[in-house]
Amino acid sequence: MVAENFKGHGVRIIPLDRFLDGAEPTRIERFEGSYWERQQIAQRAYDRCGRVYNAVFYNCEHFANDVRYGQASSRQVRIAIGVVLAILFLVFMLPKLVKRSR
Repeated sequence: MVAENFKGHGVRIIPLDRFLDGAEPTRIERFEGSYWERQQIAQRAYDRCGRVYNAVFYNCEHFANDVRYGQASSRQVRIAIGVVLAILFLVFMLPKLVKRSR
């Protein structure tokens, strides 16, 4: 069984063969924690079943970090937000700063 957070379905537990859908795994990260830590992670995954997928606030990376570390976070989203803010700065503020320096 595999826990996933999938667009259109949210967090759910599905069989491994359905998750892989004929594909080969590209990366497997082994968890080196204790039996008790593995049990906590499995319980967190079950507890989040039914939670809705959201690309910005609770995507698959949020889910994986939430289950593994107890904190829902996404580095990808943080980077994307930083890029958007930088672009907005360049579009709206840079022309004003350049005009002011002339």
